[in-house]
Amino acid sequence: MQAFLLGSIPITEVVYPWEAFIGFDNPRFLNHAQTALLPLVAVVSVQDPKTFWRRLAAATLLLSGMVLFISLGRATMLALLVGLLVGLSLFRQAAGPYACRAAGYTLLGMLLMWLVYLLWLQPAGHRIDVQQLTQSHFRGYLFAKAFDLWKTSPWIGVGPMHFAHWYNGEAAHPHNIYSQILCEYGLIGAALIIGGALRWTATIFHAIRVAAPSQTNLAIGLAGSLVGVLVDGGLSGNFVMPISQLWIAVLVALCIAFHRLSVGPTPVLAVAPPNRPRYLRGVASAARVVFSLALIFLALQSAYVARHTPTPRLDTPGAVGMRADMDNANPRFWTVGWF
Repeated sequence: MQAFLLGSIPITEVVYPWEAFIGFDNPRFLNHAQTALLPLVAVVSVQDPKTFWRRLAAATLLLSGMVLFISLGRATMLALLVGLLVGLSLFRQAAGPYACRAAGYTLLGMLLMWLVYLLWLQPAGHRIDVQQLTQSHFRGYLFAKAFDLWKTSPWIGVGPMHFAHWYNGEAAHPHNIYSQILCEYGLIGAALIIGGALRWTATIFHAIRVAAPSQTNLAIGLAGSLVGVLVDGGLSGNFVMPISQLWIAVLVALCIAFHRLSVGPTPVLAVAPPNRPRYLRGVASAARVVFSLALIFLALQSAYVARHTPTPRLDTPGAVGMRADMDNANPRFWTVGWF
């Protein structure tokens, strides 16, 4: 990325910095990985015992700030800011060194890229459209599509990944993991998935709040990364992009390990059976039966639809086939025929 920008300085023709993101069809794939990764990199920059790794982490934060500025990673910037504020609210003065490193180097990188833009990129023909910073980019439209889809099957949903089955002209996911879970898994599945995730998150945050003083920086980094991922999930597709998915999985593993080190060897997902009244146990049992029947019904319904629905061809005219503006076969929607 930086080599591309330095090489573009003497060029007088139009420069397009997004071409510097080699290996990424869309810089957002990198941005949403940064949401989970950068708070952890800041931990290394603060407390790693070796000077080399602290300096390398600081350089990573600086270069990442440059990337965030030139790619206009709005959701990632917001997620990182909210995560840092949560860390400051939890640890207050103890979070000072971490916040100075994390925010300082990242903001310095953004400032440097702003200078690069003013001195070289703008004269070479690249323009940052400030109005794009305030645009929703069809977020409301996609959320409405997810809500309308949920209303067609409110209890059991339309099935995992099936938001992409109906071509909407914009995206194969609603850029909001919570509405996607609701429309694809239904109210029952969403309550179980989101409720379970919130309970797990509360358990992790309890371990973070009671962290030993020697683990303060790591606790702040994990809190910032976890909050950032949850915030980013409401504004983007970080939970459906493979690279950010990988870092989210790494983050979950680190949180589980941190919890075990903080409270003992008991697995974080192991919960002692509570002593509930008999009627509550009956309600829970009935809910499990209903959910199991719903899953069986969904499996049978899916098998029936699969047998009686023809597979669209790539050259099928209309909304179920190839988009008119497609230059190649892009399997973004199921109806393109590639799934």
